[in-house]
Amino acid sequence: MITRMNDIAICIAAHGAVLPGSDEGFAAFANDVRVAYPGLPVALAFTSSMVRERLSRSGRDMPSPPQVIRELARQGSRRIAVQSLHVIIGQDYEDAFAACHVLCNEGVIDELAMGQPLLADDASAWAAARALPSIIPPERAADEALVLVGHGSGHKGAMLYETLVAQARAADPLVFLGLLSGGPGPAEIAAEARRRGARGAWLLPLLSAPGMHVRRDIAGDSPGSWTSGLSAHGLPARCVARGALEHPALRALWLDHLRAAIARLAPP
Repeated sequence: MITRMNDIAICIAAHGAVLPGSDEGFAAFANDVRVAYPGLPVALAFTSSMVRERLSRSGRDMPSPPQVIRELARQGSRRIAVQSLHVIIGQDYEDAFAACHVLCNEGVIDELAMGQPLLADDASAWAAARALPSIIPPERAADEALVLVGHGSGHKGAMLYETLVAQARAADPLVFLGLLSGGPGPAEIAAEARRRGARGAWLLPLLSAPGMHVRRDIAGDSPGSWTSGLSAHGLPARCVARGALEHPALRALWLDHLRAAIARLAPP
């Protein structure tokens, strides 16, 4: 059976980033998508109104997902796959989904399929855990902890951070979870890692892009950064100051979610 794809388009929906150079992962993912789906329209949107406003003030306009969908519809696309580049299902993801779904209800498009964030269920968290060995710094020593640092959220989707770390720790007992919001923080992690025999640590951000959170809050050299905090509590730390999208193994998991979304639009 030949699957009809000529009226499908893809909207890549990221929270967004402002700092120069922080959008390289978005571009890399968009390229992966164009290779996987040659000929389909692909457009990038930012879900954060604050990020869009800051970019606009500096002369760079970025559309929201609904704006992208309306433009793709104007160009003739009737079925849209929106691939989230969020790490977990949180409020930002749910708001983006709701805003896009309104356009389907209004008849702007005929069908909408949302691609899930990186960590959407147990299976995707396990897949991310299997991908971790390929992104661990090769210079990491056997007695250095690996601290995965996520944004954190009060949303129930944040439970999948724990699922990821529990699965990863089954193979590597020195894997820990840190969250920018809601803890655990550097002091708690340093104490637990040292108790388990760690003499140092590598920080691995679980944020899609290396924006201010990565460069300042995690990798920065100020006393309040995670790198400084762990070091101050007796665990010398270094950081892989990259966004999750800059790791091909993790980008591949987001791409798998997009494939699932497109399959819902165009079943074989």
